[in-house]
Amino acid sequence: VGPESRALASIARLLGWYVEAVDARPDTDPYFDGDSVDRVHGIAPEQLPDLLAERHYDAAVVGGHDFDTDARHLLHLGATGIGYVGLLGPPERRDALLGRLGDIVATQLEPRLYAPIGLRLGGEGPEVTALAIAAQLQYYLSHDMHA
Repeated sequence: VGPESRALASIARLLGWYVEAVDARPDTDPYFDGDSVDRVHGIAPEQLPDLLAERHYDAAVVGGHDFDTDARHLLHLGATGIGYVGLLGPPERRDALLGRLGDIVATQLEPRLYAPIGLRLGGEGPEVTALAIAAQLQYYLSHDMHA
């Protein structure tokens, strides 16, 4: 959950996607508008495996803007079958996170990790970032045999 979350959730809802957010911080409400997400899970990264075991997810976007929290989410996402795992931030941040997670998790994530996340559309700001992410997700979902 971060500055681009509101716009991303709104675009996703316009596309008819089911959207869930995960963030243990108590102040995530300002990031969402009314019905822009179907569910917000106020859980720590260590509880992510239980949530992911409840149902199938096509994609996950990691972008909590906190290195440690993002690393912990990626650690648990590595063990899943989610085909699209997107990570916000520059390539240097991706490399640092994967280095911290170790070779096994990095190898598990590598074929599914979209980092930096989003298509290069040009422009800056949370809304452009959200549009770039949604565009890449739409492309992935419409072209992936398993989606």
